[in-house]
Amino acid sequence: MLIDFNDDERMLTEAVRRFAQQQLAPAMPRHLSDHEFPTEVVKAFGQMGFMGTSYDPEYGGGGLGTRGAALVAELLARVEPSFAAIFLCNSAPASLVARYGNDAQKRQWLQAINEGKMIASFGVTEPQGGSDVAGVKTTAVLQGSEYVINGQKMFSTNAGTPLHGFSTVVAVTDPDAGAKRLSSFIVPVGTPGFSVGKPAKKIGWRFADSVELFFDNVRIPKEYLIGQR
Repeated sequence: MLIDFNDDERMLTEAVRRFAQQQLAPAMPRHLSDHEFPTEVVKAFGQMGFMGTSYDPEYGGGGLGTRGAALVAELLARVEPSFAAIFLCNSAPASLVARYGNDAQKRQWLQAINEGKMIASFGVTEPQGGSDVAGVKTTAVLQGSEYVINGQKMFSTNAGTPLHGFSTVVAVTDPDAGAKRLSSFIVPVGTPGFSVGKPAKKIGWRFADSVELFFDNVRIPKEYLIGQR
């Protein structure tokens, strides 16, 4: 099926294609052979505004929605799927904040992504359950004005890289309740007790780092809960 692009989508397509050909493609051989995260290429990509393609211009985004993001992902994947993975795995936490976060969270975290100041990672998968959300064991217990997070995640793409600013983490918020209740949280890089393992050596996505996340009595303000508990 042929799709008619509007003027903004045509400009976006031309800009991403030019970036992929001029900056991404020349960097591929070294980064792929070394399994090395392409920090400078990702930084340039973010500073050009591509990470924020789909999000609200009020928070520094491009306002082109899911269709705009799909165009970006397709054009990147034609040149190197690893780089498309970096973009899409950043879009997961960014979209969570964009859809369910409050204004303060969007201005602090989403806007920083849209302006190319950082990227984010998404923490759902755990060693015992794959991506089975019903099997999540990581807990977040409210103590006064803070949540205390304990647990482990794995295969978190973008975490541990030089541009990593925060992770969004799915955790059980009422571990003693009859039914498991899950909530999502923003956990900034540098929070005491929050650490990142070494990148896995993968068959594909070879410079999109995927790592373990560890939470050892990680304390975050209750304001870092995303949406409703």
